[in-house]
Amino acid sequence: MPPEYRETAPATMAGKLVAAPVTAWQEALEREQARISRLLHDELGQALSAVGLQLDMLRADSSAAPEVCGRLTEILKVLEKLVERVRELSHDFDPNLVTRLGLAGALERLVERWQKSSPATLNWRHQGALHVPAKQAWAMYKIAEEALDNAMRHSAASLVEVSLRGRGLQVKLEVKDNGRGFPRASQHGAGANLGIGLMQGLARESGLRFELASQLEKGTIVTVVYCPHKRAAAARKQSR
Repeated sequence: MPPEYRETAPATMAGKLVAAPVTAWQEALEREQARISRLLHDELGQALSAVGLQLDMLRADSSAAPEVCGRLTEILKVLEKLVERVRELSHDFDPNLVTRLGLAGALERLVERWQKSSPATLNWRHQGALHVPAKQAWAMYKIAEEALDNAMRHSAASLVEVSLRGRGLQVKLEVKDNGRGFPRASQHGAGANLGIGLMQGLARESGLRFELASQLEKGTIVTVVYCPHKRAAAARKQSR
């Protein structure tokens, strides 16, 4: 796809605005995610389970009318689905998700989550061995999360492809959609697409190469590359 424009971090004003506080943002986000995860699991999840237990006991009561038992059975089915959804959300908000599942596992779960709630077609591909440190893996996951959110909510895409490939020491993540795309001008200005700036800031802070290519009515490609050799070379250059 010949892109109308191609940007690499740190190119945009939004990227510059987000880059400085991105580490603090990461830490604050992780704390908030951990709080929500505990709230969902320890409070809401347990409360729903307790309600389900009481309803099940009521259904087992021999004095209950058959029509009441039938209605209780239907309510319990709905409640079971709700408990399962709360459990899934608790896991998704877990800031240790990437550490627990690995980068490929966390990305696959992210794609599956969108598949359940979107009419668009999502394809997931994983190839090769992956050797990505925790910080870079977390950043790649968050960039993929933001790219998918943009594609599914704002681009009107009918097809989104997410791929993760390892080749030697290099790992490449790509999120590609066939949505409406956007022009170069939409990236500029202090209020411009902060989602793009956030992805750029995450990439910069983690020593990842970030690239965005888009064309109106043709779609967008977000590419993130982890390459330890280039990262080490960049660090040596900055220290001089």
